[in-house]
Amino acid sequence: MKKLFVLFSLLLFSCTEDASVDSNINLNDEVWIKYNQSITFGTEPMSLKFNDLLSDSRCPSNVVCVWQGEATLSFKVFKPGTYESNVRIKIDGYVGKMNTDAHKFVDTLGYRFTLMHLDPYPHTDSIRQLSDYIALLKIRKLE
Repeated sequence: MKKLFVLFSLLLFSCTEDASVDSNINLNDEVWIKYNQSITFGTEPMSLKFNDLLSDSRCPSNVVCVWQGEATLSFKVFKPGTYESNVRIKIDGYVGKMNTDAHKFVDTLGYRFTLMHLDPYPHTDSIRQLSDYIALLKIRKLE
């Protein structure tokens, strides 16, 4: 019975929803990152995790609004041997993927994180779950 309990405990604690992706992502590349996903950069000693959607008040695409709204995301940036930083980045509603002055960015740990796009875009006919969200980021090293 004790062995069964230990086996069940190991199985339970080994399950996680964190989807890690180790890849050869390079700086200045645009990278899609899903909610609760972690990515590791092949060229830099850094990893990034999309850990929370703090708000999404973007005007639904099938509604006319006075204000376009915005969404706020939280990312955890970790550099081994140093420390980690929680980064909050906003994106306005109706911002296209093209690199414009409307994209918000945050500078931390020697990098600039720019939020280029966030899907899914709100619509009154759909209900979104956190697991549906995916963000497009552009990351570059500050000189």
